[in-house]
Amino acid sequence: MSIDEKLALLLKHWIEHNNSHKETYLSWAEKAVDGKLEETAKFLRQTAELSVRITENLENALESIKR
Repeated sequence: MSIDEKLALLLKHWIEHNNSHKETYLSWAEKAVDGKLEETAKFLRQTAELSVRITENLENALESIKR
């Protein structure tokens, strides 16, 4: 397997994995709100937003392999 094929597989995996984490952060943010932990929920939502940016970077890296 070539380096670009291997990286493409890894990037796809990392994208899926990161998106899964983002959903978990948002789920726990909702639970934190229910538990009256507003500040904790805020940080979890911010972390989810950062995860979106990370996913975008990973997607850009994947696209750069395809060029």
